[in-house]
Order: sequence, then C-alpha cells, then structure tokens
Amino acid sequence: EVPAGMLGQIIETKDGNKFQLVTNGDGIALAQNQCLKWTSRAAFTVELCENLTDLVCGVMRTGFTTTVGVGEGCYMQIAGTATVICDTGQTVAKGDAVSAGVVDGTCRGAALGATDTEVIRVFARGLEAIASTNTGTVHLLEDHVAAATD
Repeated sequence: EVPAGMLGQIIETKDGNKFQLVTNGDGIALAQNQCLKWTSRAAFTVELCENLTDLVCGVMRTGFTTTVGVGEGCYMQIAGTATVICDTGQTVAKGDAVSAGVVDGTCRGAALGATDTEVIRVFARGLEAIASTNTGTVHLLEDHVAAATD
C-alpha cells in the first residue's frame, strides 16, 4: 500500500522522463507498457484504456515486477520517451500522432482530421515505426497527458 500523502507525486529523471505515483484501480493486474486512463483523477487511481475514445493519462511502468496487482501502487509515465504496445491490426509510423487502441492497454496511429475529438485523444508522437502487437517508442506529449480526465 502507498503511504498516505505519497499518491500523485511526480518525479522527473535526468533524461526528462516524468512519472506519477498512482494506484491500480482496475479489476485486473496491470502490465508494463500498457496505456492507462483515470478511474479517479482525484484519488490517483488508473485502469487500462479499453477503446478508441479513452483519454490516455499515462503509460504503465511496473519497476521491478512484471505486473502490478489490483489496489497496488505503481508509477505511470506521463512525459518523455516511453515504450508502448501497438493495437492488433494497427501500426504507428515514425512521426504519427498516437491515441488509444481498441485492444485493452494498446495504442495506434491516430486518424487525424476527421473530427476534433480525434485530436483531443492524441497523447504521443511515434518515434519509430511500430507494427501490430509489437512494442515501440513514442514521445509522450505532457500537456495532452495532463489534460486527460476521468
């Protein structure tokens, strides 16, 4: 359990990556590189993104374990260079805007231009080509991630 007063704290590493201490509010364990959304921003609880309309608030960082159990504290990355998982049947190209995918915890190259809401859901830019179901690197857009609501 996370000590009182610690939840929500943000740390920044020397390379400019930022991480926020949150609690797993999902009904399942969270794994490394999964895209997250707020369950309750006020309580600093997160869960997996589950569909294209979700606003990504960060990317899961498990630290020394492969998963984080229900109700456990963990860090999510909110800025800098992050590794993510590409959605099944989708891709991310270098330079692409990136938004939540359909498969839980994944992302995809965003189809921009159709509606303003698609632009709002962008949380990162692709730093390399990422193939379907593979992991790859993106640059998290801190202002977009910070604007995500529950």
